[in-house]
Amino acid sequence: MKILQICAMILCLSLGYVSPTNAAPDDFARHDITAQKNLKKGPRHHRAMSKAMMEDLNLSAEQKAQWEKIAERRKNELAPLREQMQKLREKEQWIDKKYDAEIRKLLNAEQTKKYESMLPQRPPKPEGKRPHADKK
Repeated sequence: MKILQICAMILCLSLGYVSPTNAAPDDFARHDITAQKNLKKGPRHHRAMSKAMMEDLNLSAEQKAQWEKIAERRKNELAPLREQMQKLREKEQWIDKKYDAEIRKLLNAEQTKKYESMLPQRPPKPEGKRPHADKK
């Protein structure tokens, strides 16, 4: 979990959500909620928000072109970071599975049942959702 917190901190720092002086792992949950409340209702996807902002700001054609160049540079700069984060998530999942298997070997049948009931249950993914890594 610490790895994900560190990755989240790096991402938030790179996006300018927090400054290095006020960054703390607990801040991310609060910031995410605040940021979501401040967004307009509608698509949460960055490109969709960016286009909506450009329209709302009534940018000139030159400003739109500059905005799009900045957005492209941002995307290119974040791509390696997102790739690293994906690899870290996969490594974390692999480690979790490895230690989970070791713990299960320790338990008898009754303990295994209780252990499984204690694990957090994730809701099923909605139909049609693709994993984040597949988006391009």
